[in-house]
This record gives sequence, structure tokens and C-alpha cells, in this order.
Amino acid sequence: MATLAHELRNPLAPMRNVVDLLHLKNFADPQMLWARDVLDRQMTQMTHLVDGLLEVSRISEGKITLRREVLDLATALKYAAEACQPIVTAASHTLTVELPHQPIFINADPTRFSQIVQNLLNNAAKYTPNGGAIWLTVRREDEQAVISVRDNGIGIATEHLPSLFEIFTQLDAGLERSQGGLGIGLSLVRTLTELHGGSVSAHSAGAGLGSEIIVRFPLSNEPSATAISHVSDLPARNAARRRVLIVDDNEDAAESLAMLLQAEGYDALTASDGRTGIRIADEFSAEAIILDIGLPDMTGYEVAQAVRQSQPGKSALVIALTGWGQKQDKQDAELAGCDFHFTKPVDLERLLAILADGSVDPGA
Repeated sequence: MATLAHELRNPLAPMRNVVDLLHLKNFADPQMLWARDVLDRQMTQMTHLVDGLLEVSRISEGKITLRREVLDLATALKYAAEACQPIVTAASHTLTVELPHQPIFINADPTRFSQIVQNLLNNAAKYTPNGGAIWLTVRREDEQAVISVRDNGIGIATEHLPSLFEIFTQLDAGLERSQGGLGIGLSLVRTLTELHGGSVSAHSAGAGLGSEIIVRFPLSNEPSATAISHVSDLPARNAARRRVLIVDDNEDAAESLAMLLQAEGYDALTASDGRTGIRIADEFSAEAIILDIGLPDMTGYEVAQAVRQSQPGKSALVIALTGWGQKQDKQDAELAGCDFHFTKPVDLERLLAILADGSVDPGA
């Protein structure tokens, strides 16, 4: 499944780039605007499905690890809710977020915690008819933080509650509203919650009567002064990088990304193999190098190591952009001298933020 996810990401990358290019154009024809937006939505859904395949692989192999920190739940929930706002708005739902008056802290992986909450909110949005209501609340009970996501959607029959968190489970009553999901969202919620030492439960009065899913996390015993709301994996950088080299043997992916960067004012060149990339990086004095890993003549890791040997390359920003997204792949990229590791298709806003000054949106 991890290999399949990688292979699917390769064609997704140029497709995502082309959609982003279309967003930079002004179309007078309403049908063109509609077509562009359809492509955008379906591309996003395809990317979620591919990410889901990778998560299934990680779960089955027991490779999910946590990077725990003390989190302020109010801030963390706020960011997670904001990330889900597009799907909530698209369905004309009303999302009510009730945060605690007093701070509540847990010891959790901020990325995985956000994933738990977003999966719950997206699930509620999908299985609630348009114009519905969703509530996200948090409270403290003894030594636990209790987070609830409730909706007035299609509900869950009593006999289906025990199997709700099994992987690939999609209830018959909700298949027409599943929007192409793999049925792994709630299974992932349970896995991640239990890894944190917590628990999850589902409640519903029956079909058509809405549902509520509750996750419980142990409270943090660490001093609250150390709490943070999120962690960025993007270290701060100051100077904008205008000369960008893209090394990728997928010509469509390389050229479309170069066109995107050129439209944003960057001087972007491409290379289709590692040795050419090393030569151009030196001649071009590339300030940023975006590297595919699976090149025809050498790996992207080897290219990164070679680039770091030259004087311009020592200060260049090196970004691995690949379909491989396992933990080991990220570690290999770091060891090879890459500053960042992105999986395809790249999030253009994050890439531009890094090229500009290293800043990133808090929810990224």
C-alpha cells in the first residue's frame, strides 16, 4: 500500500501544479471556472485517499510514532476547527465550538491530535445532510480531557456501533454520503487516541437521530507554562530565495512546478537527472533546490550530498519532494542534507512560504 501511494503521488504532482496554475488565470467563461473548481475539489479528494492508503500501511506495520508536547486544548482545537471549515462551509453546516474557560493541557503529538479532531469533524460533516449542525466541545472530567464531536446527521443504528471503529468500515446507510472515503478515518482516530493512552466511544439514539463521538485524553502533569499550541517542522529562515532548480525525471511535474514558481516571480530551471542537476545547481548558483528522490542515474539523496560539497550548495535550501512519505524516508532526506521533506503533490502555499522566509501557517 505504501508503494501504491508513492506511485499514485507521481501523477498527482503535475496535476496539482496545473490546477494551481489555472487558479492564477482569469477566466471569463463561467464553465471554465466551474471546470477548474471541479478539478481542484477532486484533486484534493484524490490526495486524501492516497494519504489514507499510507496511513493504513503505517497502522498495519505498527510504524506510527508520537512526538509528544504539552498542548493547550483551546488553541489546538481552534486550529483543527479552522482547518475543517471549508468542508463545513461547502455543506452549509453550522459548526459551534465550545472551548473551556479554564486552560486544559494534555501531553500529545500536535500533528496527530489535529488529525484526530479533523477526522471527527470531517466525518460529521460528510454524514450530516446539507444545512446541518455540528458541535465541538471540550471539558475536564477528573484527570481526563473529554472532547466531543456531535452532529444532527444520519445517526448510527445500535447494532452497528460496535464495529464503527474497525478499519474499512462504512455503514450501508451512509454509503451514498461517503464521498469516496476508504472507511479508515474512525479507525485511525481510535488507533491514535489509544497510542496517547486515551479512549474513544460512539453514541447515537439510532438512524436519523444524529451521533456523538467522544475521545478522552489523560491530562498533562507537566507545568502549563511549557504548553504550546502547535509545532512547525519548518525552521525559520530569513532571506528569500529567487533562483530555484527543480530536479525531477517526470517532465510534466518539473515543468509545471517551474511555471508555477515563474508566475510567482522566481527564476526557475529544471533538470531531468541527478548529474545534470548537480551541474546546473553550480552554474546557476541555485539558492533553492527541489529534489525528486527516484532519479534515473542516482538518488536525490546522492544529489543533495553532492550539492552540499560545492560553495553555493552549502547555503542553498534543499527540499526533497517525493512520493515516498514514510518516517524512514524523512530521516534519509535529513541525513542527506535536505532541509525539508515534502510528499507529492506539494502544498504550494507552504512551499512559497519556505522559499520566501521559512514561515508557515500555524495549522500546517
